[in-house]
Amino acid sequence: MEGPLVFTIVYLIIWSIVLSLGLALFRMRVSAYTAPLMISVIPMTLLSVILQLLNSAYLTSIIQPVGAVLCYGLIFRFRWWHSILMVILYYPINIFLEVFYNFLMTRYQWDRVVYHMVEEDLFSVGGLLILTNLLILWILQYFRLGFTFIPANPSLVRFRSMSDQMLAFLLAAFCITGIAGFAIFFLHTAVMILIVIVLVILWLLIVRLAYREESRD
Repeated sequence: MEGPLVFTIVYLIIWSIVLSLGLALFRMRVSAYTAPLMISVIPMTLLSVILQLLNSAYLTSIIQPVGAVLCYGLIFRFRWWHSILMVILYYPINIFLEVFYNFLMTRYQWDRVVYHMVEEDLFSVGGLLILTNLLILWILQYFRLGFTFIPANPSLVRFRSMSDQMLAFLLAAFCITGIAGFAIFFLHTAVMILIVIVLVILWLLIVRLAYREESRD
C-alpha cells in the first residue's frame, strides 16, 4: 500500500490533467487558466488523499464531482450549470477507466477489483489514468474537438439558459454518478451494471443535447 507522498504526487498530476480536460472539452486554452487550475488542484488533491488514507474510497464518486463543480464555479468563475456539465462529461469516463484498469490488474477477477482499488497499486492504475487522460487532452487540443457554447469569459457574455431537458439530465447524471461509484463497493453486481447502463444512456443523451446546444450558435 502506497503512502501519503505517493498519493499526493499521483493525485496532483491526475487533477491537473482532469480539470484541464474539462476546459479542453469546450475548446478553451488550458494555458489561459494556469492560476485557477493550480489553485483548484490543491483542494481536490487534499480531498482525494484524505479519502484514500481514511479508506473511504467509496465516497470519491460523490465528493470529488461536487468538489470539481465548486472549483469550476468558485475559482474558474464559470456558470454553475456549465460547471456541472464539464464535470459530467469527463468524470464518468474516469470512473469506468479506473474500474477497467483495476479489472485488468486483477487479471479479470471481479471479486478482487474493489480490494485492489482501495488497498493496492494506486501508482500503476494512476499512471494509466494519467496517460489516458493526457492522450484525450492532446487529441481534443490538437484536433480542436469539443464544444464552444460555454464562453471562456462568462461574465462578459449574456447568459443563455440551457433547455429543461439538459438541466434534468445533468441533475440525474450527477446523482447517478455518485450512486454508481457507491454501487461498485456495496451493491450486487447486477444492480451495479443496471446503474452503469442508466448512467451511460444519460451521458449519451447529454452529449446529444450538448451538440444541439452547439448547433444553436
